[in-house]
Amino acid sequence: MAVPTFLPTDPELWFARLDLFFRHRHVQDEETMFELALSAMPEETLGTLRDFILTADQQTAPFTALKAVCLDRLMDDRAHQIRQAITDEELAGRPPSVFLRRLQQLMPAGPNQGNESVIRQLFLSRLPHQVQTALLPFEEKPLAELARLADRLLALRESQLSASPVCATAQGVEARLDDLEKKVRQLILHSEGAPRRRSPAPTERCQQPRHSRLPRQSRRQVRRTYSPRGNSDTEQGAVCYYHRRFVTVHGSKTLTVHFDVLPPAKWTFTVANVETAIIGADFIHHHCLVVDLADSRVFQSRERSL
Repeated sequence: MAVPTFLPTDPELWFARLDLFFRHRHVQDEETMFELALSAMPEETLGTLRDFILTADQQTAPFTALKAVCLDRLMDDRAHQIRQAITDEELAGRPPSVFLRRLQQLMPAGPNQGNESVIRQLFLSRLPHQVQTALLPFEEKPLAELARLADRLLALRESQLSASPVCATAQGVEARLDDLEKKVRQLILHSEGAPRRRSPAPTERCQQPRHSRLPRQSRRQVRRTYSPRGNSDTEQGAVCYYHRRFVTVHGSKTLTVHFDVLPPAKWTFTVANVETAIIGADFIHHHCLVVDLADSRVFQSRERSL
């Protein structure tokens, strides 16, 4: 006859199972129950009970005596169990219902011990703060029902926490895409800022000197350069081919340049921080202007001079 496996961590539970086992099989003989109980115990436990086993034949009820000796020697004393429950037991990743059963094992309820209220306070104090707050409206419910509610709340909280890294990852990918898009815009701006040569149509041809910079008296005294490239509202980088260095581009601005004699010249300029303000050759070409450096003048092709 195979009896329940011995539980060295909980002898009290094992003897309770053993009593049910014998009752259901109508085993009432003390010596038979004693022999079956010993057959289920490991040798280490038998060594702990050696002195009792050697004198067990003197007992009139050997199984009952074995049960008393085992519970006295193998179970921790009640004071140690209470200290363990109060100081050592933590939730430690276990479901709250499992943690509650552990506390009840260490502090079994008695008729006049009032352990139920102590276990309730210990159980609630070990739960995460958010779960404690959520259980406040249900404090009067039975402890087992509170544990089931805590299981659900904790599972919901953990699912929300596990979703947070996914959101953070998505935000990181979005930030990297934004950075990549910004760099692509800079590359496009840089490539568009490269000098291009094209042959104007015969009707658009204007006589131009080799240098396209306006004479000193014709230049406006401004702190930023306006050139026809650049249409970004934020600061970008570009290469200025006049200054031959990398400059910060702040965007673009459409201006109308007024000369004393010539018609107003409207143009969209690039805004950038440079040491010397310039007007590019494309502006001069578009408005058919001619710059005469020798006489320090600018005039429109086939028009009177300035």
